[in-house]
Amino acid sequence: MDEPLILERELTTFRPPAGEIESVKILQREDCTWYLKLGISWKAGHEHVVCHYDKRKLKIYSSIGSAVRHVCDTYNYDGRIILFPHKGASIK
Repeated sequence: MDEPLILERELTTFRPPAGEIESVKILQREDCTWYLKLGISWKAGHEHVVCHYDKRKLKIYSSIGSAVRHVCDTYNYDGRIILFPHKGASIK
């Protein structure tokens, strides 16, 4: 994956005081799991793929519901969420 990455701690513990999440995309992988791609105000110009809190390893969700809950509850996001299901994969 050649996209910019962001550690989860940069979205929670180390988030700038005026930092906002501007956009959220939840994308499905071939194996039917989901991952997040966010637009953030303090690193504008690129969407960032969310990694684990302290590792540059893709944060993966087994269901779309858990991904949505995580974005809303953990990141306090209340805007539009765009879903990108993988062609041919089932949605769960």
